[in-house]
Amino acid sequence: MQNTLFKRTLAGFTTIEVLIVATLIAILTILAVPNYLSYLANNRATTLAMQVNAALNLAKNEALHRRLSVELCAITSTGSVACNDTASSWQFGWQVTVLPLNTIVYTYTPSTAAAVTIAPASSITFSPNGFPSPQAYTITIKPPGCTQ
Repeated sequence: MQNTLFKRTLAGFTTIEVLIVATLIAILTILAVPNYLSYLANNRATTLAMQVNAALNLAKNEALHRRLSVELCAITSTGSVACNDTASSWQFGWQVTVLPLNTIVYTYTPSTAAAVTIAPASSITFSPNGFPSPQAYTITIKPPGCTQ
């Protein structure tokens, strides 16, 4: 028979155990944070690409539906609804406008300056039959911190 009167129970962690766990957490955090920041930047780029694509599709569909010319253009500055006819930077957002009527169908204004560039023009106009002018353009989307 064992004497339970003198048996001592231990509870809690030793200082060395706590330091080992804290060190492991610090190492994992150091490894994870840069990858997470890259993930966030790439996610922002994907979101911007989908928003530009949606605006292009909307402009084309509006031109086909209304049988009128529709323009997708860069906004001049923060808080503005005027198109910028000179710059290729679309950092302040963009809008879809039915040209003969000057009716704004859609406006996108990012919460911070978006890293979107569409070259060679500051606007893309879809004819009533859905063809864009210019017919060839390059869309570059690269927010700060994006690795791809």
